[in-house]
Amino acid sequence: MTLPASIFTSVEFYTIAVTVAILIVGFIFNPSRHSPAMTYIYAATVEPATDGEPDGKSLEIESLDDFTLLVRRRCAPLPEGSTAYVNADLVDDKLSLTEKHTTQSPCAPLVCYDISVRIDCLKAARYHLRYDVPDSGLWAVGVIVNRDRFSTATRLRL
Repeated sequence: MTLPASIFTSVEFYTIAVTVAILIVGFIFNPSRHSPAMTYIYAATVEPATDGEPDGKSLEIESLDDFTLLVRRRCAPLPEGSTAYVNADLVDDKLSLTEKHTTQSPCAPLVCYDISVRIDCLKAARYHLRYDVPDSGLWAVGVIVNRDRFSTATRLRL
């Protein structure tokens, strides 16, 4: 099948060609539209554990009515008198939570603590979550929904 040569002399052909060229250039040079990266630091509540396996791998996440995300790690073995905080890094729909600890005496005996934190920087949306505990090498990934009293429980991996 051959195209007639008159198609290359029509106004419609050049109109479509210029439009397609502008679209291609626009896609190539248009920067991505990501929201700015935000970092929040939250103090965690550290309380003696009431029950659970003493491996600290149990992670519970719950969305509250005010769109606050409640994150709990059960029975985390930490030196006695430890405190904890969580860094929340948020870019678009990607949420990265990093749990960090401070100890008064690293030689203190290990005690099982429940660590809980309220993350209040989120909208009522779906997020891809990464939870890290660099001190012990534990991590988890998943998808959470910060609305409708969403709750889930998972095990951290080594």
